[in-house]
Amino acid sequence: MKTSFLLSGLLVPLLLASCSSDDDKTIVPGTKAISFSASAPSASSSRAVTTTSDLRSFRVYGFVDRQIYMNGVHVTRSDNGWTYSPVMYWPVDKTVNFYSYSPDIITTNKPDDNINTDSPDIPGYVNEGTTDLLYGVNLGLSSGQVKINFRHALSQVVFRLKRVPTSPIAVTVTAVDLTGTYTSGSFRFPRETTEEGNIDNVKGTWSEWDNVQTVNLYSGTPVTLTDTPVTLNNTERIFTVPQSLSAKSGTDRGACLRLTCRIADKESGVVIWPQHTDEGYDEASKTAYIYFPLASAEQAWEAGKAYRYTISVGVPHSSGAIEFDVTVDEYQSYSDMRL
Repeated sequence: MKTSFLLSGLLVPLLLASCSSDDDKTIVPGTKAISFSASAPSASSSRAVTTTSDLRSFRVYGFVDRQIYMNGVHVTRSDNGWTYSPVMYWPVDKTVNFYSYSPDIITTNKPDDNINTDSPDIPGYVNEGTTDLLYGVNLGLSSGQVKINFRHALSQVVFRLKRVPTSPIAVTVTAVDLTGTYTSGSFRFPRETTEEGNIDNVKGTWSEWDNVQTVNLYSGTPVTLTDTPVTLNNTERIFTVPQSLSAKSGTDRGACLRLTCRIADKESGVVIWPQHTDEGYDEASKTAYIYFPLASAEQAWEAGKAYRYTISVGVPHSSGAIEFDVTVDEYQSYSDMRL
């Protein structure tokens, strides 16, 4: 038996387990309507991070005996709670497995891939860096309200820049880019209920990483760094596909934060760095690229965790390399994150 569900306007096939007789899998609705409530982890004040109060809608897929029962139902917040249409009812003598995600729009670069037989896993999710993807699982329910505890599927990353404290230099940054990281991957829902309090034991997983791209975090008016860290990111923070951070190998720099900048003597304004031979040198702005290898401070970004990098840019070595004084704050959840 084969059916399908809709992801961001793309019809995605869903393979269902075959059965010896259709009568064996007949679902007889009961008389009690299925209702929902939803909560998301608390977070800092950033507009980008979704919290319970910010959550406005989500999609639900329900499965009974490995057959789809609720096919991408759109649930929205109303004055009286959460509503959807048409109203669905609990089946008689059956249990329902619910898989939910938010926001409504999911983009995928693999619309023809088969989805797992009992869950709407997301193949080839394309991450654009500004959307907080949430997921929730409720298994084996037969009555009552479906209380969905959402979790963050992505990692949250903040980069803060400053010059080396009390240094007599002026570091002027014109662009910040994230290089050598994956921007898409396939997400698999956990096969356990996402209850409150078991976040480390029950979580979704990522695989099939793809699309290594350079992601621009900031470009525009040049910013001169001071001793106080600043976040040069048009959205303050970014959401990334959880992944291992690759280290430099041969000519491949691996996962890096790339700064387009110049370093000058603070008093005279004489440019100390770069030279014409440095990578990305631009004569008009007297800037070039410098790289911070992410794997030197953290080996991986995990789902549902937030990372804050503080990078101090100092005077070049005689070799032309840029000195970094780096600290990374890792948080167990978004709720601990502060800029």
